[in-house]
Amino acid sequence: MILRYCRSIRNSRGITLVELIVSLGVMSLVSVGVASAIYGLMTSQKGIMNRIDAGEFTGALARSMTEKMSCSSYLNGTPTPADWTPLTIPNYRGYGGSGGALGPGTVLGGTAANPTMWVQNMQWRMKPGIPAETVVVDGEPKARTIMQVRIELNTREAGRVSPLPAREVEFVVLRNAANQVSDCEGTPSMEDACKALGTTYDPATASCLPGKEECIMRGTYINSYCNSTPCQATSKSPPRTNEYTGNYTCPSGSNPVTTFDYTWTSNEQVGKKSFRQVQNTIKAYICLQCPE
Repeated sequence: MILRYCRSIRNSRGITLVELIVSLGVMSLVSVGVASAIYGLMTSQKGIMNRIDAGEFTGALARSMTEKMSCSSYLNGTPTPADWTPLTIPNYRGYGGSGGALGPGTVLGGTAANPTMWVQNMQWRMKPGIPAETVVVDGEPKARTIMQVRIELNTREAGRVSPLPAREVEFVVLRNAANQVSDCEGTPSMEDACKALGTTYDPATASCLPGKEECIMRGTYINSYCNSTPCQATSKSPPRTNEYTGNYTCPSGSNPVTTFDYTWTSNEQVGKKSFRQVQNTIKAYICLQCPE
């Protein structure tokens, strides 16, 4: 358009110095605007990819810790702390790992000089309030213990550091007399969940039995949804009905108690160059039947 304007002036009466300066100035403004738009789009896409990578990484780490063989290969011989303590896995081979160390400061994206994603903090501890259970393995007593790992990631987008929400994963290990991991059991069992609630596991009914003054657990359910599609909430934590009712409700005589309630906004790609803000919500409930 600017070039046609210049040709029109040149063909009719030539171009004055002032007109040339004005034309070049308009062209430079248009160029800067286009460049800014392209840069903004690239930055937005990079930020989304960083968050997707972070989600994939933490999901893979959780699977590694709740899988018996990989957990044991990573943690056997590691002291188990009672309080939050920095954790480094010397030979991590999960998502984004190549057999090197994984811990605070590990770069997950970019380069060491210019990282785009890295581990800001990784800690672990024995879950408080849950006593260890003594079991005997090959004639040797072990302490069966629930461990927690918390990981915090940072990303850098357009030169700005953005911390991502901390995530935690729980898993079961066996501790030896030296208070070190000797083996892993993986995902906490229903029995562990009952202990966490202060109740007793009943294998006959596969449920938690309370004391006389305590509540009975009557199932759980997850309600995840979004105000538009595509939707991260339903893919990351699919909706799950209560096994007692087959619906997102509690059985008669019990009431829902919220155990998890999180809402966030994500930028979802809906075209080659267009994005839509989507509000994601995940809510988890436990159904309790308590004495009147």
